[in-house]
Amino acid sequence: ESQSPSREVQARGRWAAAGRSSPRAMAEEVCSHIPCILTYGGHARDIALNYAALAVTLAAAAYALYAHVRAAAPAERRARVAWNAAALAGVCAFQVGLCLALGCSGISIVWNAVVGAAVMQQLALRAPAPREAGAAAPPARMPQPSPALLVALTALGAAGLDVYYAITAPALTTMAHAGAVALGALLVGAELCTLRPAAWVAGRARGGPLLDSS
Repeated sequence: ESQSPSREVQARGRWAAAGRSSPRAMAEEVCSHIPCILTYGGHARDIALNYAALAVTLAAAAYALYAHVRAAAPAERRARVAWNAAALAGVCAFQVGLCLALGCSGISIVWNAVVGAAVMQQLALRAPAPREAGAAAPPARMPQPSPALLVALTALGAAGLDVYYAITAPALTTMAHAGAVALGALLVGAELCTLRPAAWVAGRARGGPLLDSS
């Protein structure tokens, strides 16, 4: 995760002076507790950039999710909102655990995962849901460009911030960001594969029509 080069250089100087060359000792010197992780060790620019990115990406992902589930049955809607909330909590826990283990600081894995999830949600929103053989086609929906535009602009902004960190932070940070985007997309893909078929099965068992949440 993100570390200011100046803090890293200062920490290396302290390790060398103290005869501590272990990478683990170096990590612990940089950031070894949750308040330090969540506040970038007090680095104001990183705090401002990353918490702004988190707020914007969460808003975009929430809107994409809303656009995706608003036509679903209440039970499916509740299940999918719960799934997304649990996935977000899991990514947050992963971020904190990773930084406790490595001595890094930041929340950028979280907002990059949210970007991946938002993009995947929007792709799923625009893809038609599969229908049972012989079933009538669902009614046409009005075009909804706003969620797509919001997600696209959010993804572009997040990519710009990732490029900034690719230039100013170690290469491992960029690798973590790319992995986080993929993680967010995979979590939403797993949600769609798990919850939507279950909802269709439940609808058929009740003798009702197929759910159309696409």
